[in-house]
Amino acid sequence: MTLDQSSVAQRLAGQGFGANGSATRLPFAIANMRLNPQSNIPLYEQISRAIRSAIDAGDLPPGAPLPTARELAAALGLGKNTIGAAYARLVAENYLVSNRRRGTEVSKVRFVSSIAQDKAPPQFGVSVEGANDDVAISYGAQRVLKLGRPFGTDARPFAPRCPDPSIYPRNQLGRLLLTDFCRSPGTDGNSGKFRFQSAIAAYLRHMRGVQCEPHQVIPITNLESALDLTGRVLLDPGHCVLIEEPSTFGAWEMFQASGAHVFPLPVDRAGADPDRAKSPPPRLLFVSPSVGFPFGGQMLEQRRLALLEFARRAGGIIFEADTDWELSWASKLRAIQGFDGGSRVLYFGSLHETLGPHLRVAYLVVPTHLASAFAEIANRVGYGPDGFVLSALSTFMEENEYAVHAKMVQSIYARRMGIALDACRTYVKRARPVEPTGGFHLSLLFSEDVDERAVVHMAARAGLTVTPLSLCYHQEPREKGIVLGLGLVPDRNIEASIRRLSEVIDLARTTGAVYELAS
Repeated sequence: MTLDQSSVAQRLAGQGFGANGSATRLPFAIANMRLNPQSNIPLYEQISRAIRSAIDAGDLPPGAPLPTARELAAALGLGKNTIGAAYARLVAENYLVSNRRRGTEVSKVRFVSSIAQDKAPPQFGVSVEGANDDVAISYGAQRVLKLGRPFGTDARPFAPRCPDPSIYPRNQLGRLLLTDFCRSPGTDGNSGKFRFQSAIAAYLRHMRGVQCEPHQVIPITNLESALDLTGRVLLDPGHCVLIEEPSTFGAWEMFQASGAHVFPLPVDRAGADPDRAKSPPPRLLFVSPSVGFPFGGQMLEQRRLALLEFARRAGGIIFEADTDWELSWASKLRAIQGFDGGSRVLYFGSLHETLGPHLRVAYLVVPTHLASAFAEIANRVGYGPDGFVLSALSTFMEENEYAVHAKMVQSIYARRMGIALDACRTYVKRARPVEPTGGFHLSLLFSEDVDERAVVHMAARAGLTVTPLSLCYHQEPREKGIVLGLGLVPDRNIEASIRRLSEVIDLARTTGAVYELAS
């Protein structure tokens, strides 16, 4: 029997959720659920989809209370366990929150802003009326897709996470890649992977104080695959994750897609501060201690030790994203993994920043007791780069060519950063640059009279890709400004590009109010 709208509304009114009830905003959204018991979609899934759609549409605002599972089950004529399963799924997906004192209510955690996009991201409507409806994508995929176009795919000046392709070591590494590509794989197709693991382990022991053996090194393609792999192996729905705030794009969404509850880990000048975190005991803590994104700060040693002690007390594990450490011009501190001895830290590193966009190669160093699980899941999902690429990179590192190349890249970006900082101080009057300790990203903090969204859109029309700083935050207060990537701006073009950006910022100050009305 199909439950029609009127019967559901009448039952809800009878349970105290009518016009005179204490939750007068809720009945309309809930009473208009249309459930089809003949559908192949389970009833609990139909209910969770309907509530999810109502929240996305704004019919159930953040903080709105929901009826208890018993009350809604009685109103719909269903079992309490069916409603409980629907609520549990929505709680795991961060759509609802539940506690004994306040009951179940709509979560106040919202999706990341789509400010960086020229148009709103596609909406993925969900229908629950019949068995022949199109199959909807998962909620986890929807949350990831809310980010819009992946960062690092734009080729315009100031695009983020785009290293300079012109400094790719074509001669040395190109020759090695060609040789290994043409070589017969032989009987052992994993030889390139094993050599790469040994080369990375030796390099990290020498350069970062990381304590690891080759079998602990998991070759992967990028940070996103490392986060996804970590979620698959370590996180279950309901686990708590702390992510430094502000943080790199996508980490928050990737962990939420695993069903985890994500909370901010406040960052100050000393780095991520676990004493200021407000959350249940975390299963995982995500930090970037060497060159934090977006401000490029370095975590002090005492804060690294405090973070490690916090993880030990909570029974959690640290995800150490050490992507830009080779591009740091500050004194390099030992990795957190090195202080720990390798039992409570996942260490992530990448060759993307130093070798350029042509190769998608990164690595994840995991504790010994987790190595077999990470390696097996990574192998089944197919995260790893091709064997011939790993073999060529192994030779490149064993011959000490990589260390020499990384030092050269660091000097190039340090020079560009100096030029960009001087240009910002000279030409940009309504934004303050934050001097980083390394990397190739520069953040500008706006004065109160500058509209962030207007700058982003007007810069795009001027041929510049600037990233809103607010995207790096998920809680209030958010800093207002932009992030500039210097990978695609040659030295000779930096000053002119900064001057053009300054004109955009000045114009956004005068047209910001008009832009707000138009949008």
